[in-house]
Amino acid sequence: MIRTKLPFLVTCCFVASCANVTINVNFPPSEIQKAAERIEGEIRQGQPSPETDGKTHTFKHRRLYFLPTVDFQSALAEANVNLNITTPGIRKMVESRKERFPQLKPHLDNGTLGEGNEGLLVVRSLSGLGGKEKVMVQRLVSAENDDRTALVEEFARANGINPKTVSDIVDPFTKAIRAKLDKGQWYQDDDGSWKQK
Repeated sequence: MIRTKLPFLVTCCFVASCANVTINVNFPPSEIQKAAERIEGEIRQGQPSPETDGKTHTFKHRRLYFLPTVDFQSALAEANVNLNITTPGIRKMVESRKERFPQLKPHLDNGTLGEGNEGLLVVRSLSGLGGKEKVMVQRLVSAENDDRTALVEEFARANGINPKTVSDIVDPFTKAIRAKLDKGQWYQDDDGSWKQK
């Protein structure tokens, strides 16, 4: 009886050892913030696309075909902290936001809009705007926030970050957005108070 089960167990072990394993990696928040600042810089200041700046921005070891030890994976992840910000999904969100930004900037400059403390745009006040302009601003904010949410989700997916920890990416992205604000623009600090840069 043991002899008949042995080939089955050996086969199961062999198949399991050959399985393609996906690794969820946790990157330091400072590295996520640097990647987010590159993205925000491109959107807000027209900096060049990371695809054309001559540098590699990919994390190449997200998938392994064998799993020797957890410590090996951690060391590998720490040694290669280049985050991928050039996937088609990320590029689509960046291009969409880049096209929209010239319409948002005047409203950021005059304080109608501000940067919220969760990485999303917030309407601070619509006073002084006509009916059509109010509707346009609200539509712009809604589209922008949809793109920002999709960008964070795609960033996590592209870099093998556990979907359950996507909220950990929001804080570095929020800090990156604050760092790229122009003087006089408004943002919420961590406790929700509005401040002017």
